[in-house]
Amino acid sequence: FWVCLDSIEQREHVQQIFIGHHIDCYTHYLPLHMAPAGQKFARVSGSMEVTEFVGATLVRLPIWPAMTWQHVHKVVAAMREALNVKPIKANVIRDFFKGSMNGAH
Repeated sequence: FWVCLDSIEQREHVQQIFIGHHIDCYTHYLPLHMAPAGQKFARVSGSMEVTEFVGATLVRLPIWPAMTWQHVHKVVAAMREALNVKPIKANVIRDFFKGSMNGAH
C-alpha cells in the first residue's frame, strides 16, 4: 500500500517515526525517465515535475495477507503520530477486522 506525502521532508519524518516503531516503510518509486533504462530508451515530452514529485514523496506501507489487526493498528498509529493526527483506539481497528472476517465490510 502506498501513500503520497506533501513533501520530501514529511516523507523523511514519516520514515523516521516508522523506524522508531520498528516498522518497514520504504520509498521505491523511481520515475521511469530517471531510471538507467528509461534514460537510455525512453523519450520524455514536457515537464516531468509531477512524476518526479510523486517519486520523491511516495512511501510504501507494509501490507501482507496474514496481517493481523494488531499489525494494522501499529502501522496506522505510527502514521497518525507522524502526521500529528489524533490517535485511533485499537478497538476500532479490531472491530473492523472482526466485521471483515464475518463478511460485514
